Amino acid sequence: MPDETSSPTPDQLWEKAAAYLESGETDGAQKCLLHWALLVDDSTKKEWLDRLPPELFKALSCILKTAETVSANHSDTALAWISIGQVWLDRDQAEWAHSCFEKATDTGPDIAMAHHQLGLSWLKNGDVEKAQKSFLQATKLNPGDAATWHNLGKCHQETRQNERAVEAYETALAIEPDHPLAGVALASIRLAESNARLSGVIEHHPYNTRARHNRS
Repeated sequence: MPDETSSPTPDQLWEKAAAYLESGETDGAQKCLLHWALLVDDSTKKEWLDRLPPELFKALSCILKTAETVSANHSDTALAWISIGQVWLDRDQAEWAHSCFEKATDTGPDIAMAHHQLGLSWLKNGDVEKAQKSFLQATKLNPGDAATWHNLGKCHQETRQNERAVEAYETALAIEPDHPLAGVALASIRLAESNARLSGVIEHHPYNTRARHNRS
């Protein structure tokens, strides 16, 4: 389960950036350095800058300016953490991504996307209860997002709260009528409930051919 120790250290980010630069993956290197710049304090930045070779000083100076601009607004900071987290997800660094999404909700508690992404991360790590809380908060901040309602429904369904799951799926479909995942999930619950009811009828009335036919 992700925890505080799963957040990358400045040294790890620096080494990862160097590896990306060596392989020509500039986007990954830039995100590493932006993550680093958002993570460390000003005195640490100066110490590292003083050790840089001239060819890297200009590039990192631009990234530091971006970090300063982003840090001036909590919403921008949160969106930057979400963006960095997505990069780590794409590169199979799930724990680093999780730490970014946690930082996004810390710096932008009023941003629905941050809670949604953190919910997905909790869900991926098997913590349905925490995922449920994150998705619920996201629906409060942005009640018009069908994907969030669908994911909240999944959490309810996994915790066997079928009535709440049905409500969430129906809300998702009211927002986005052709949402395929919510439609399939809702149908699966209704099918399971119908099957259970018919099985109950057959248990007490084993020769009820209509019940047997409908269950089949």
